Amino acid sequence: MHIVYVSREYPPAKRMGGIATYLKIVAEEFVKQGHKVTVVAANDDTRFRRDEKINGVNIIRLQGGDFFVPEEESNDSKIKRLRSLYRFYSYRKLIRKEIEKIPDIDIIEVAEYGAEYLYLLNLKIPLTIRLHTATLLDRSTGRIKDFKLSRIHEYILGKKEKRILEKVPFISSCCNSLLEWTQNYYNIEASNPVVIYNPINLSLWKYNTEVDYMENSILFAGTVTKEKGIRDLIDACLFLRKSGIPVMLTVAGKLGSYGEKLKEEISKDNKDWCKILGHVSQNQLRELYSSHKVSCFPSWWEALGMVCLEAMACGNITLTSDIGGFSEIITDGKDGFLVKQKDPKQLALKLKNALGLSKEDVESIKFNARNTLREKFSVELISKNLEKHYQNVIAAWK
Repeated sequence: MHIVYVSREYPPAKRMGGIATYLKIVAEEFVKQGHKVTVVAANDDTRFRRDEKINGVNIIRLQGGDFFVPEEESNDSKIKRLRSLYRFYSYRKLIRKEIEKIPDIDIIEVAEYGAEYLYLLNLKIPLTIRLHTATLLDRSTGRIKDFKLSRIHEYILGKKEKRILEKVPFISSCCNSLLEWTQNYYNIEASNPVVIYNPINLSLWKYNTEVDYMENSILFAGTVTKEKGIRDLIDACLFLRKSGIPVMLTVAGKLGSYGEKLKEEISKDNKDWCKILGHVSQNQLRELYSSHKVSCFPSWWEALGMVCLEAMACGNITLTSDIGGFSEIITDGKDGFLVKQKDPKQLALKLKNALGLSKEDVESIKFNARNTLREKFSVELISKNLEKHYQNVIAAWK
């Protein structure tokens, strides 16, 4: 089978997030199984196109992307930051032209995020949409975002996603919670949307059979935004420190404007117990997971956070919000812990319990977490489910 994935991001990239992580895992697994895989992505430096082959995956990084990465293109300007508006159609037309050049495609998978399938609907190729998280999903409320003139580009993008989702006949979702949200707010025509979890390649993550971590250490990994609950986590750590528990918090992930302001504030307040690292490599992230006792992801809404799977794979005690896909990964008290979102005091109590676990209890939770990943989220299992979905889409399309 020749599978083509269309995505704004694919590793290595400075804009990398959960979608890119998912794609890398499944693309390389399908190559291992003998399938041909092509990824059509965007180059970080939008002035140039770059083609390469990594671990058997053919990657086409197109020029002309509708974003701006200051580290790649100097001379920052307000005009460049408006690319999401004035390059929206031209970049998606470029995707269409590139797809038309690729021979013998059996199926195309595109994320709903970004509406990159805008000009792909009438191709004579089977197409399936992968739900990761729609632009219009408000992580603060769990509802549709309110219209704001200052965020008009998000509103336009979200409306395009909605319009196309309501036309596409084949959909897969990374979790039940996201599929339910999409069905509640969008008029989806797809007759049999399926849920196939995001996978984890357990062989790539360092797992310590012996307990080896810093006591009272907490790790947050992921994009540093308000909706990820990072402020709640910092407040919870303050509660713990005031109660005499000398917690140390490490924050690793893309910063953006919110993260940069937070980092400046932490420095100004002399909170030397909180380290904000910014973006780290996957190798650095593996070491961080292994050296911390608890990984905490108190998002206000999350689909299926890859960081949760990674932390569990490394043997962390993993604590997440009890919403969205997190609640489909973790069974509270068995293989991790769940806590109500937006509640720093409750979060502090849960963190206190997790940090106070004996080494025997830590081993038990680590063992259960590893079993959960093997039984529900291993790349071997998920790739079989995806392949079956692709075959069903191709058969139904024909």
